Amino acid sequence: MLYYSEGNVIDMRETLRKFPVQLTSVKDYAHETMHHVAHS
Repeated sequence: MLYYSEGNVIDMRETLRKFPVQLTSVKDYAHETMHHVAHS
C-alpha cells in the first residue's frame, strides 16, 4: 500500500492472469453500491 500511496504503479498482469477478475475503481464501486442502496 505504501508503494501505491506514493504514486507508483503496481503491475497486476501476473495476478490477473492467475485470478481473472475485472478490476473496479473505488469511484465506480461506490457509485454502484449507492445506486443499489437508493433503489432498495
